[in-house]
Amino acid sequence: MATQPLLTLPRLRSSPWEELHTTWVELFFDLVIAVAITQVARPLLGALSHTVILVFLGLFLLLIWVWSGHTVYTTRFETDDATYTFLAFAQMLTIVGMAVAVPYVSRGNTVGFGTAYLISRLILLVLLARAWYYVVEARQLVRIYLIGFGAGASIWAASLFITPPMQFVLWGLSLIIDMLTPWVVWATTPPASEVNPTHIPERLATLTTIVLGLSVAVIVTTLTSLQIAPEAAAVAALGFIAVACIWWIYYTHLDRAIGRRHLRSGQPYIYSHLVFLLGIVVLGAGIGRAIADTPQAPLSVETFALLWAGFGAWFFGSFLFHLVAPYPEDVLDIRSLVRYYALMALAVLVITILVFPLLTPLSGMVLLLVFILIHLVFDTRRHRRYQASKTDITTKEG
Repeated sequence: MATQPLLTLPRLRSSPWEELHTTWVELFFDLVIAVAITQVARPLLGALSHTVILVFLGLFLLLIWVWSGHTVYTTRFETDDATYTFLAFAQMLTIVGMAVAVPYVSRGNTVGFGTAYLISRLILLVLLARAWYYVVEARQLVRIYLIGFGAGASIWAASLFITPPMQFVLWGLSLIIDMLTPWVVWATTPPASEVNPTHIPERLATLTTIVLGLSVAVIVTTLTSLQIAPEAAAVAALGFIAVACIWWIYYTHLDRAIGRRHLRSGQPYIYSHLVFLLGIVVLGAGIGRAIADTPQAPLSVETFALLWAGFGAWFFGSFLFHLVAPYPEDVLDIRSLVRYYALMALAVLVITILVFPLLTPLSGMVLLLVFILIHLVFDTRRHRRYQASKTDITTKEG
């Protein structure tokens, strides 16, 4: 491997014609985030409570936000020099610290997680300040990030001097300011500073693949911790098929999305993935619980809630994908799309409520897989129409 230069000045990398791919540092960053997500999701496999669910949602969102900030920075400014690599690994170390501190947050000990998260934000601010100093043409957009993220980090730092529940209020305020900041960038930045339209989809695809792999790991871990019975094995097999179908649907979408849309600051595309990834993680936990519940009947309320909450978040995320990934105008009929998703959501809600008292873990997984397969058929048909339209356009141009 070639030796990295000690210092390469950042430059704006936003041209749609510049081919950008996931680097080895970015891939390692994804794996570290995945470990932290595993820690955050682990309590979902135990006794559920409002506290467990709220802590999971909050910490999951914070982890994805750390990943998002680093990814948007690297998409615009990454230089692959030793200075950037050192700061990237320092940020990964803070994620490791957050992962270690996760079990303590629900017990009221938030110092470790809060400190690690704050340091991760400060490292991002250092990277952005470096870009502001060296990339003159990007100073307008970087200034907005520095002000917004700096304000969020200041509120977070102040929160470390108080205790929950008021501390969590300040955490939420800090995150809200952070998440609103890119929308200001979206509204004010010139076209020349848009994020690369291939790199962001590829980065999110890499993370999605890893998160889907975490669901498979939950299936394997849960099944091997039991005395494997035919029913448990059947639930595990159905769970794996469900995960595989989600992968299939997602990468059909990716073929439409990558490089075919101006992403501006990238926020609509990134934020749609927050919902989608949340659904995958929750659904994976639900599948794990369904495997563990197999000696029992009927399906427990907690397992039912995780399975269908996960499905709902994933399904809504796939709807958002259709809105932010383009079809040709003659293919995408937004009214028919909304009508399909509304009718499907209503059918899922009504049917699951009616049959819930009759469901076992096995029949619950069968029902879940049926709905996923229906959506797979729908999405595959739309993709074929999209491919046909591309072929027609190419033929006419030829």
